[in-house]
Amino acid sequence: MDKKVLKWNTRYQQYAEPVAPCQVLEDYAYLLPASGIALDLACGFAANAFFMAARGLHVDALDISPVAIAAVNQRAQQLPVTGIVRDIEAKGLLQKQYQVIVVSYFLNRALIPEILACLAPSGLLFYQTWTREKVSAQGPGNPEYLLCRGELLVFCQEMQVLHYHEEGAVGDISKGLRNQACIIARKV
Repeated sequence: MDKKVLKWNTRYQQYAEPVAPCQVLEDYAYLLPASGIALDLACGFAANAFFMAARGLHVDALDISPVAIAAVNQRAQQLPVTGIVRDIEAKGLLQKQYQVIVVSYFLNRALIPEILACLAPSGLLFYQTWTREKVSAQGPGNPEYLLCRGELLVFCQEMQVLHYHEEGAVGDISKGLRNQACIIARKV
């Protein structure tokens, strides 16, 4: 078995399924379209996918872990969520156009152009992940998986930015969304 698959299978076997979607999706759910096709990329237990499905979207939930995807498909039952085992770093994304793409706590810079290409015209990208400017040890230690300051804005420079948030270490670091950045951008 591939080392990456083994790593993520082991992690998902140790943890219970999350109950909440990423904060940027939950806080700005009112921006979601009433219908359409969405993608929850590197979904894990697919909290984002189930959140969007409950709001009328049909969701593809992709992850490298067969353990996570088995749990997603078992939970989906009558909901419009399709869990798909896929190593997106090796095989890329599905060749589809999505009205919404959500990426949370996953970063592979080489995939950014493909992610943006999979957005339909006027499609929305919700992206939230870890940053290099940390106020605690939360998140990965490897800088390859951490955003530089303002990097999400660079990724989305050809898009209409609807929301951007990155607090870094400014002010009272015991409050707010720290160690993370998030963006909502619309493909124009």
